[in-house]
Amino acid sequence: MRDRVRCVVDEHGSATLKQITDAFPPTAGIVELLGYLQIAQDDGHLISKEESEDVVLCTNSSTVRKLKIIIPLIYFMPLERRSYG
Repeated sequence: MRDRVRCVVDEHGSATLKQITDAFPPTAGIVELLGYLQIAQDDGHLISKEESEDVVLCTNSSTVRKLKIIIPLIYFMPLERRSYG
């Protein structure tokens, strides 16, 4: 997952979780979103306490269903621009 973050950040200079999931659609559902949130926290990326964004997950069932998840806005940044405090 960190490689996916790095790939999108390298392409755009920074990236939100929506940009990452648009580039690499989650296959493990909400568990994968939680993984990205943990990476953001552990690696010192910017997590907004005031803003949010919608991420859409597709279910892996016989009928395609979409689930909209509202999450804190996360800015995945290159290493040199991260805040560790």
